[in-house]
Amino acid sequence: LMNMRNSTNGIKMDAMRLILMKCFLVLLLILKRRSPIIFVSIELLEIFLTEADEVLDAVRENIPLSRHEPQNQEYLIRLRRSFHTLKGSGRMVGLNLFGEGAWNIEQVMNVWLSETRDGSEALFQLLDYAAGEMRAWVDELKTRGSSNRNADAMIAAAIAVKEGGSFELSEPEPT
Repeated sequence: LMNMRNSTNGIKMDAMRLILMKCFLVLLLILKRRSPIIFVSIELLEIFLTEADEVLDAVRENIPLSRHEPQNQEYLIRLRRSFHTLKGSGRMVGLNLFGEGAWNIEQVMNVWLSETRDGSEALFQLLDYAAGEMRAWVDELKTRGSSNRNADAMIAAAIAVKEGGSFELSEPEPT
């Protein structure tokens, strides 16, 4: 195929080869850097951003309600579902770090619910922090189209609270 040319097809084939070579070079650069680039449709990302706004609004509504009635498991269930939704929808659009942060909060909520614990100040501080961080992440995606955020501090705080510790923001240990 590459050797069959007439004047018009030859130009088209040269252009096609150039495009393919550029794509191959970009792919090599991505693999060399191990960049987590995932291609997502704009429509799917817009749906995620809209859903994330709604879910984070629900989290903001339920935290004060739960603080007021810390024994009310229904509020804790709603909060757990919210972070479950953020986890799944974040992962669906390739925001794996966002999804990991939400998953860690969901795991804390799973412990609370499985042990029928009342909400505690450490839990509410974690939820406030996570909701604020995730809101900022979503806002960055809406305004810039990308974000360099990670969930390391959120994950470290979630692990501490899940293990019965207080809410503290510290640098996670290097892996």
